[in-house]
Amino acid sequence: MVLKYFPDAQFSRTTTQFESKHGTMEFLVHGRSKTGEITSTAHKEEGPNFRGFLLRLQVLPERFQMAAVVPQEITQPYWTTFLDMAPLPDKKSYLLISFSYGGRLAPEFRQAIRAALPSSLSPPQ
Repeated sequence: MVLKYFPDAQFSRTTTQFESKHGTMEFLVHGRSKTGEITSTAHKEEGPNFRGFLLRLQVLPERFQMAAVVPQEITQPYWTTFLDMAPLPDKKSYLLISFSYGGRLAPEFRQAIRAALPSSLSPPQ
């Protein structure tokens, strides 16, 4: 599906991780604490440009407690990140989903990606 919209997208994978991206760049980002405090020093972070995306999927052997309630869209200064942790069919492991996208990424592509991903809101098949 990614190649249908972005024939030049990049892909990488390991035994437990998958990444696909298009139109990403390195940003200088000031981090935030859980209380909302912004750090005084910036760090480098790869993220999507205004028409780009960065999709990361990671298989976890068990569920862990995240600071974010999932599923959730987190609006960051330069992009939005959709986070979720969906149970896999074995009902023991989970898929950690991080889908970051720029504000001008085609809405039909965003919807197609979200529709193709499992959800924490629906039971595994």
